[in-house]
Amino acid sequence: MAKSASVDVQKSNWEGSIPIAISLASTSLSSPTIPPSLHRIISRQSYLHIALEDEVRMFHEFAPVTCFRSVTQKDVTSNENGEENDKGDNAIDEAKDKQQGNASNLNDEMAKKEAGSDGKTPYPVCWFEDEETGLPLRWHIFVGVLHDMFCIKQQEPSMHRLPWKIRIHFTSYPATLLPVISSHQKSKDTDVIRCIFQYYLNSLKQSLYVQYNSGKVAKNMTKQSHLQLWDGIVRNQYEVYRSIASDLDGNITVGGNSNAEISCT
Repeated sequence: MAKSASVDVQKSNWEGSIPIAISLASTSLSSPTIPPSLHRIISRQSYLHIALEDEVRMFHEFAPVTCFRSVTQKDVTSNENGEENDKGDNAIDEAKDKQQGNASNLNDEMAKKEAGSDGKTPYPVCWFEDEETGLPLRWHIFVGVLHDMFCIKQQEPSMHRLPWKIRIHFTSYPATLLPVISSHQKSKDTDVIRCIFQYYLNSLKQSLYVQYNSGKVAKNMTKQSHLQLWDGIVRNQYEVYRSIASDLDGNITVGGNSNAEISCT
C-alpha cells in the first residue's frame, strides 16, 4: 500500500503543469511590429527549450537573421589570446574525443532519434527571462523547480501571478548563464537539443551516485535506458519514465537507499 501511494504521489507530481505567457524581447525584433504573446501550459518535468520548442521557432521568424548563429562561451567571455585560445580548444577537443567513448555513441543515437524525417532547421540559440524580475532563467533546471525558485524569491507571493510571464531573447546571451552550446564542441555538433540531452545525462549520473552512493548504477544503465528516460521527458510520458525507474528500484542493491525514487526535480 505504501509503495502504491508513493507511485500515485509521484505520478501526480509528474502530471503537474504551469501556465506560461511567452513574448519576444524587443531587442530581438527585426519586424516593424511585435508579435503577440503566446499562452501555453507546459509540464513541470521538462526544460524550457523542450517544452517551448514550437514557440521558440515561431518567434525566431521575427528575429534578425544574424541571431541564427550558434552562441558559445567565447561570445559571453573575453577572448584575450585570439588564435592561441582556438588552438588550446582544439587540443582539449582531441583529448575529450578520446575519453568520450560510449557518451559519443549515445549522442549519435540521440541525433538519429531526433533527426527523423521532419526536416526541421537547427534549433535557434536563445535564452529566457522572467518578465517581472528581469532575471535570466537557467535553462538546465526543470521548469517546475525553476518556477518554484522564483516564487520563493518573491517577498510577497501575490507578486508572482499566473500565468508565468517569460520573455525570449535571441541576442546578447548573458555571461551569467551556462552556455547552451559548449565552447569545446565542434561546429558540426552544436545542436541545442543534443547539448541539453548531454547535460541531462551528466545530471542523471550525478543524481544516481548521490541516491545509491555508488557509480555502478549509472555505469550499468544501457544506452536504450538513457534514451527512454529522455523520451519520457520530451514527450511528457510518465509510464515511459516509470518503466526505467522501477527497474532501477527493483534491481539495484548497492550502498544507497534502495527504496528511493529517481526524481526529475
